[in-house]
This record gives sequence, structure tokens and C-alpha cells, in this order.
Amino acid sequence: MQFHLNGFQPGDPEIADPAERIPAPGADGALPAEVDVLIVGCGPAGLTLAAQLSAFADIRTCIVEQKSGPLLRGQADGIACRTVEMFEAFGFSERVLKEACWINETTFWKPDEKNPQNIARSGRVQDVEDGLSEFPHVVLNQARVHDFYLDVMRRSPAKLKPYYNRRLVDLQIAAETAGGNADPCRVTARLEPADPAQGGRPETVKARYVVGCDGARSAVRKSIGRALHGDSANHAWGVMDVLAVTDFPDVRFKTLVQSAGEGSSIIIPREGGYLFRLYIELDKLAAGERVANRSITSDHLIAAAQRIFRPYTFDVKEVAWWSVYEIGQRLCDKFDDVPDAQAGGVDWNWNSRYWRSFGAPWGGAITTTSDMSRFCQCLAQGGEPLFSPATVREATTNRLLDFPGIPDGDRRSRGWGYGWRMNWKDHRSLFADLLPAEAYGHWGATGTLCWIDPERELSAVLLSTRSVEREVSPLTRLSNMICAAAR
Repeated sequence: MQFHLNGFQPGDPEIADPAERIPAPGADGALPAEVDVLIVGCGPAGLTLAAQLSAFADIRTCIVEQKSGPLLRGQADGIACRTVEMFEAFGFSERVLKEACWINETTFWKPDEKNPQNIARSGRVQDVEDGLSEFPHVVLNQARVHDFYLDVMRRSPAKLKPYYNRRLVDLQIAAETAGGNADPCRVTARLEPADPAQGGRPETVKARYVVGCDGARSAVRKSIGRALHGDSANHAWGVMDVLAVTDFPDVRFKTLVQSAGEGSSIIIPREGGYLFRLYIELDKLAAGERVANRSITSDHLIAAAQRIFRPYTFDVKEVAWWSVYEIGQRLCDKFDDVPDAQAGGVDWNWNSRYWRSFGAPWGGAITTTSDMSRFCQCLAQGGEPLFSPATVREATTNRLLDFPGIPDGDRRSRGWGYGWRMNWKDHRSLFADLLPAEAYGHWGATGTLCWIDPERELSAVLLSTRSVEREVSPLTRLSNMICAAAR
């Protein structure tokens, strides 16, 4: 798709009238008095969670944002292959791929050996390695990704819409009380209009859970007594989305440029065929200095880019968005307000800190069925090229036979290899009735299963969110269907 030729226009490029491209406004009226989940922040994290919860009409979800309306331009633009896979699960990956700029190659420029004041191309590489994903690495304005999430939420069973112009003041958390009559909504959130000129009044919302997706200066994090730890580097970068006339030949490639004495820059081609983003290295900051004190303007960034890209020129016609930022690496020590005394040990409640910190797969958040299937099929066919056949044979043979101290029944009928479990034919969590005892695999307590039958060179990967049950799992029944179909 080609757009932004005659100036940047936010919103859906397929709508001809610019006035109709702007996303629909948020929810009207006052905030609900009581909800199950209150999400603070309408960035990518908040909207991802809201879109997921909006699929459940019986979960009372509310999302608030201090901005006056939906994001229209700027901010992040890179979308990794794995992120597109997630968008596929939400149902809008095709819309992203249609509008986005696909990043296929990366070029490199450095000082020209004959004339170091100028730059010259020094290399070109494929951007994404083969086999990494079925989806490409693409670039699209973060505002459009927000639009797609908002559309999912509007069409969902919950018909969820954000409440804009709400700033979180603080959270008050009631003490937990014993007994069956305890109020499950223990958190009271106080909010106020972020821009009083738009109207509104202070409001309170009671919630069972509050999730802070409100960025580096999170009011939620502050309210629960958590803090970011780490240092900001004494270096600043500028970024701007521009429409420009240039003779630089690689302006439609992802390009990394290092000049001899004017710093470095990165070009990211943007959607529409004309817009591109420039990241520009700025001067180092003094100890304790903030980039805001420099009074940097977009003209400063343009001048810096023109020095870095010498002898090529940039005639900037429009700056659609720009910003300056400091590089920092800071982390929060904890992500909740659960007291340490309650967080110890292994709690099999899926909402416990153990599971939230553990990073359980939960239906493909860490891997995908296609990637895991390739790995399992490699093992089913002997292991090469990843492992030698001897290594696979040793790792997937019942090693409990080497331990005479284990009861004979367990040694023979509930075998383990090196990390791989055999198919326990006499146990409720067997992989499948139709698999031999020599088949091996893994049962995940959170509802994941993979198994490999080396005799038939057959494997299966099943990722779900259904925890292990006391009776025969539906995953076992589904495995039986796979075995029967493969005969």
C-alpha cells in the first residue's frame, strides 16, 4: 500500500476522507463503581491485556488512559516476527501485513576509506534468518496497532472501550479479612481528569485486581511501593518520522550508518512507501544531566542527520513526529504487591507469584506449535542435524532400569529418559492409549503436551491453558485421534 505521499495522515489509509480516519472515541459517562480487573494505561501492554480479557463477557474489565484520546502518531514502530504471530492469534495479522513496510534486508555504511568525511556502503545482509518464523519482520506506526486492538475490543463479547482523560492518583488496598463475607474488591483506585479543561470530576473504582501498564513513571508501581533500579546511560538519541527528498540510495532499507566524527544514525523505512524514521545519535550528557535541559528541537535533529549522511542530502518536507530520549537499563525488583511471606514455596494456584515468575508456556507464549513440531520431528527421525542418533537413543531410553532401589513396577511402567518421560500406559496422564510404551514426551502441568513415536516417526504438539486434571485429559483423547488418523 502507498500512502502519506502528500503529507502524513493518521488513521486508516483505506478511508479516503481524512476526517473519517480518526479512531472511534472511547467510552462515555462515568467509570463503573466496581470491576474485576482495572487496567491503567492504553499502551501496547494494556491493550493486549484488555483485548484478551474482552473475550470474556463475565469478567468485568475497565481500562483507563490519561491521554485525551487514542494515539494518532509516533512512538514505537518495529514489529518482530513473534509479535506478528501474536497478532495472528488476535485475528488482525493480515491487516498489519497489508499496511506495514516489510524489512527484508539491512545495509551498513561507514566512513569512506578514501574520503573519511563521507560515508560509503560497507555491507548488506538478510534481515531475518531463514526458518525463524512464517511471518516477516515489519514496521508500522504504533497508533495503527492500537487501532487494531481497539477494534478487537469493540467487537468482543464485552464490547470494551477505554476511558480517556483519567489519571490515576493512587491505590488504597484494604487489609485481607477472614471469613466468607470478605469483600473481593479490596483495591480502591482514585482517579482524576488529566486535563480538567475537558471536564470530568474525581472518581473512584473498586477492583479485585489492578494492572499497571502505565509506563516508566507508573503510578500503579509507585502505589504498591515498587521502584525501578538501575542507571541511565549518559547518552541521548533523537528520533523523527519524516517525509523528505533525498539522494541517499538506501533510504528504503533498514540502514545502520557510522560516520567518522558526527555520530551514528539508523534509518527505518516506514509504511506507505514514502515515510521513513531517523534515529540520530546526539552528544553525550554530563553526569546527572537530563536531555530535556538541552532544549533540542527537530531542526537540531535534521542538521545532525545532514552532517552524518554527508555527502548525501535530506530536504525534509514534513516532520510527522519527533522526540529525544535517554538510553537506560532499569528493572523493577518485583511485579506485584504480594508479601514475601505469602510468596514462598510452590503454590499451585495459577495466579501465584510462582507461576507468574516461572513463565509457563500457556498456549504458545514462549514457543509455537510449528517450531516445537519441527524440533519433535527432528527427534522422531533420529535427531540429525541437531543431535546424533546415539545421543537421542540415550536420552529417550528408560533410565530408571539402572536404579534397582526404585520399586520394580515404577521402574518398568513409569519410565524416564534424560528429561523425557515415557508413555505411562497404566497412568491417567498417559500420552495416548494408541502409543507404545516406548514413546516419549512431556506433560506440562499448565496444559501442554508433546510426544514422539520413533517407531512411526510420528510426533504431536498440543498447547492449551487447561491444567492437568484428576481424570483422563482431553489432550489424551485428542492424541488418540491423532494416532488413529496417522495409521
